[in-house]
Amino acid sequence: MQTDTTFSKLWTILPIADGFQLPNLRSLKLRQAALSDAVLNPILAVCPNLERLDLSFTLVKRPVLPTGHLLEKIVLTSTKISSSDLLAILTPQTRLKVLA
Repeated sequence: MQTDTTFSKLWTILPIADGFQLPNLRSLKLRQAALSDAVLNPILAVCPNLERLDLSFTLVKRPVLPTGHLLEKIVLTSTKISSSDLLAILTPQTRLKVLA
């Protein structure tokens, strides 16, 4: 299982300044990665065109999804996201077809 520390180290080597984005990234699978919101949310912020996102079995509680509203599939199995936060997260996702 990966840790927050591993992702934090990776994040320090990426050129995140000056509007760094990963616009071609469409699918992100972080299943079973031991990461928290503090590490995940900056990653999601630079992935504006995600269509598929798997956060199952992570420590995530309040993910901030990309604002492009392009997500078609979200997997949140065995996360600690509350039902009220889940509703707030999913309401703007107008293209969502699959939720697990």
